[in-house]
Order: sequence, then structure tokens, then C-alpha cells
Amino acid sequence: MWCHLLLTAPLWALVVFFVLPWPIALPLYLIIAGGSLLLYRYIWQAMMQPPYTGPEALVGRECVAVESIRYRGLVRCGSELWTALVRQPLQRGERARVVRVRGATLEVERVNTGR
Repeated sequence: MWCHLLLTAPLWALVVFFVLPWPIALPLYLIIAGGSLLLYRYIWQAMMQPPYTGPEALVGRECVAVESIRYRGLVRCGSELWTALVRQPLQRGERARVVRVRGATLEVERVNTGR
């Protein structure tokens, strides 16, 4: 709740024009408004960051096949084992990239290693 008051600082700073003379109020207001714009920029950048947790964070990550997989099998993403669905068969130890998450199952595709 209190963070919203910080976002309205330029509006609250208009009070300085009623309290102080113009030559003092204008530079003071410009400093407050400039600081607010800088703060808004950092807030916008923070809001546009990709998710770090949850199923959305798994999409695009690389995994390793724990076993040979024809259709459904186990892959290791980080330190976790996941059930994976594949379109092309994977050999044990082959790398794959997560395309989509469906509940507790990952849809993965083979990563081309350039061989």
C-alpha cells in the first residue's frame, strides 16, 4: 500500500508551488519528477523480467535424457527428474529443450549439437 504513495510523488510534490516561491519550487519539483521517472523506469524493467519460478520458467531450459525415450520417459532438468513427451526418439544422455509444460509433464525436443 505504501509503495503506491511513492508512485504518486509528482502529484504530492505539486504542493511545493503553493508553499514556496517559484524560483525555489520549480527546481525542487523537477528533481522530484526526475527521480520519479528514474524509479518508474526501474519498476518497468523489473516487471518485464522473465519468470524465475513455476512452469513458465522451465520453457526453453535444456534437459538431459535419463533413459532412452521413444514417446514418454524421464529427463533431468537441473536437479529434478521430469516425465517428458518427445516427438523424435532420444538416446540416454542426449540433450533436449523444453517446449511446453503440461501439468507435471514436459514436452521436449532434441537439441541439435551440430554433429
